[in-house]
Amino acid sequence: MLTKSMNDIFMRAKRLCRRVATRDLDVVPLYLVLQSQMPVGRVTHNYCNGYTSPCLDLYLRDVIADKWWGRGACIVVNDEALQEAFEPEDIEMALLHVVIHELVHVIDRPAPFRPRPSVAPTVIAKEAVRVAEIVASDPQDDIRPALWVGHGRRFIRIALHLQYRVEQTGMRLSPGMLCAGPTYGLSHAERYLTALGDEPADMIEMTFRDICLTDPPETFSRLWWRDSDNSAL
Repeated sequence: MLTKSMNDIFMRAKRLCRRVATRDLDVVPLYLVLQSQMPVGRVTHNYCNGYTSPCLDLYLRDVIADKWWGRGACIVVNDEALQEAFEPEDIEMALLHVVIHELVHVIDRPAPFRPRPSVAPTVIAKEAVRVAEIVASDPQDDIRPALWVGHGRRFIRIALHLQYRVEQTGMRLSPGMLCAGPTYGLSHAERYLTALGDEPADMIEMTFRDICLTDPPETFSRLWWRDSDNSAL
């Protein structure tokens, strides 16, 4: 059941996303869905704390229900897993880390959502089932060629810029809970943050699209290429 306190936390998380990525999200709807809101049959195991995909809003349109106001970015947070893993006083920060991590994926895409103007409902239904199977799968079954796939150099850069922007609102997030580190076979996120130098502050007025059109600092790139080369060994 969605408690009032959890709903309040979720609404604060949504406002935070809008605040730190205002121009990138622009007028695009942002749908945040809690795992506890899912109907029977769409409940995942607790392997996955959160996920997103370019068409997730279509897959979960019935769950979004009367909050739907057009195509947009969609993020699911497994609040049930977080409540099992964290003490009550730590839930909000844990949830915020998950939401911001997934927001990085949204920003990292060519667009917040993938247009599907003429796709058949049966196709959407099949895709929704496949996504549910993927997020419910055991991480030990992961067959990616490297642990960082999907969380590489561009992802890390966006994550650390978002982390800086969140800090400007008065909240502190742990870089290591957002990106990089041993989970991905990479150096700790703090090393990447140091390698970025003043870039997050210098580019705080820029959109992430414009940031990603520029080259990151050479120290950041060197660290990334060294890490990615080592992870391939």
